[in-house]
Amino acid sequence: MGRDRLLLLLSRNENRRILIERLSSAFEIVLPKGDTPQTTTPTLEDFDLIICDLVKLGEWKTPIREWREMAEPLILPVLTLMSRNIVGTLPADVRYQIDELVTIPIDPSELEIRIAILLRSRRLSAELSQKNQTLQELDALRTRFVSVVSHELRSPLSVITGVAQILQLKEKKYSAEKKKALLQRILKVIDRLTVLLDDLLLLTRNTSSQATLKPQAINLEQHCQRIIDNFKLSTSETRTIHFQSEGNLSDIGVDTNLIETILSNLLSNALKYSPIEASVSLHIYRQGEEVVLTVSDHGQGIPLVDQPNLFEPFFRARNVGTIPGTGLGLNILKQCVDLHRGQISVESELDRGTTFTVVLPVFETTSGSETTGISSHA
Repeated sequence: MGRDRLLLLLSRNENRRILIERLSSAFEIVLPKGDTPQTTTPTLEDFDLIICDLVKLGEWKTPIREWREMAEPLILPVLTLMSRNIVGTLPADVRYQIDELVTIPIDPSELEIRIAILLRSRRLSAELSQKNQTLQELDALRTRFVSVVSHELRSPLSVITGVAQILQLKEKKYSAEKKKALLQRILKVIDRLTVLLDDLLLLTRNTSSQATLKPQAINLEQHCQRIIDNFKLSTSETRTIHFQSEGNLSDIGVDTNLIETILSNLLSNALKYSPIEASVSLHIYRQGEEVVLTVSDHGQGIPLVDQPNLFEPFFRARNVGTIPGTGLGLNILKQCVDLHRGQISVESELDRGTTFTVVLPVFETTSGSETTGISSHA
């Protein structure tokens, strides 16, 4: 982190020399290239605090006001040097321009304390500004979240209600095959609702203090096979998932819940954006102190221009068309990968397919512990 920068605007050379000698060891000193604002002046990015006397405060009144306005919401402090006998006679408009004052003759210790207080105020204003911006972004996300979820819930519930009413009113008129088709439609919509509710629960957990990494030693191959089997049971469609594993995966320290969320999201996305007759592939293997999971499909692919934003909340690629979704799945996926201290990458080509690669560290596990460090054995 660089040193704080002080802009000196002083009319007396002696005062300027004293301050430079006293402060240059702790701060970066910035001096204007001319005596008046009409000459070349420093830019706002050049300094963090202004030290001036009353003469220069008057001469530089306009630039100082403009600098402070441009710096908002950050504080750009102004410390003014003046004789003690004129402190009580300052006009209100001059007092308004001053954040702190030090009387002449200067007490070096007092000067340094005043500077430290003002710079701390500037840093606090920067932190407050950042937190306020974060709150505004969260508020915008929350508003969009409510809008998206309301829409996504309303649509499938309307379908379920409509189909149920049809069955109720025309039950005797429909054949068994027609009734089965309508029930299948309800089941498909319920699948969609289940995915949405799971996403909401995961999003809430991952953004709260409840999200923790709890690795345990498992047979990763068997665990992934169970995830695939459960995934197939939870969907009303019959789809093909090819599973391939390499090497010894019988004692792998990973978080089973995070692995399940990661794989379920990847498989769900791969199937959703692929033709009904197309299969997807899951490949897992160990690579030193890490495990690698890749999920590949032969679907519509992701436009190159959209790939940098894939993991942003609510973002959906421009070619999704009428395929339903909230834009939360990949964001949740990224949160889970980050929580597991891993990395995720994507390769995609339009009309040819997409491959997501997740690399996760393998952890040493001990009974009752949450995280104990990355495994040292291969």
